Amino acid sequence: MHCTLLSEFALTPLVRCLGNLCSGPTKNIKLVMQNGCILTIFPFLVNSQHRHIRKESLWLLSNLLVDVTVCSSVCKIPNLILYIVQRCEETFDIQKEALVCLCNMAYSGRDTCEELLQQGVIQAVIPFLTSPDPELLTGTLNFCNMMLMYYRQSKMKFEEFGFLDRLDLLANHNIHIVQELAQQILDHYFYEDDDMEQCSTDVRS
Repeated sequence: MHCTLLSEFALTPLVRCLGNLCSGPTKNIKLVMQNGCILTIFPFLVNSQHRHIRKESLWLLSNLLVDVTVCSSVCKIPNLILYIVQRCEETFDIQKEALVCLCNMAYSGRDTCEELLQQGVIQAVIPFLTSPDPELLTGTLNFCNMMLMYYRQSKMKFEEFGFLDRLDLLANHNIHIVQELAQQILDHYFYEDDDMEQCSTDVRS
């Protein structure tokens, strides 16, 4: 597929059609992935000068990433993760599409989470925790939970960018699911570690 030879008007519906196809059964994803060069066009698409192409391509990519085997391939595409992370600075609708991509990638495990950390993903998503949108909030909290679960070394980076202060506020949020997710992260990855450190100190004393 030579994207540079297609006009934006032809490219947008083409990407949308592929997105619709890949939102169906997993076998459709495998069918699309039979085209060995499909992933190599995403740096061009995700970094397009046309916002509607960026948005549609993120949606297509998020559907492809439902298949965890795609994630390892995405990590090998130069600059692709970086471009996805950069989309977190755009308008709300594009932020949401980028976050879904990041969540699906984080779900694949430790190696991908390590790569995401190296590409500056934490400082990109932390601002989402002040969003008034419940869907963006819960998506971000789920992403942070996966990063901490699969790659515990990310904890220090989260703390560096004020994650704990944001969590403390969200633990008192008026939406129950947001409150619950924030408190679970605090209890499991931060308070629990503090308790273990205190026990270790007491034993040495």
